[in-house]
Amino acid sequence: TIPHKAFEAMAMGCMMVNYTDILDEIAVKNIHYVTYSDFGKITEEKVKEVKQASRELILSKYTFSHLADIVLNDIDERI
Repeated sequence: TIPHKAFEAMAMGCMMVNYTDILDEIAVKNIHYVTYSDFGKITEEKVKEVKQASRELILSKYTFSHLADIVLNDIDERI
């Protein structure tokens, strides 16, 4: 599973540079995060784009409200 701190950081618009292959389950490299080895190679404009894209991704799909809906729908399907 992806650590909650990663979701929180991305939702705040922080740049994710600690890569773990599990990030690929929700995000796209160089769009929502960059690897530490690539960080020094990107422009400040690209940094802003990545930070904004990661924030938009999390807020559009991975808030606690979204996760609660998934759990409740799962419960409804099992009843």
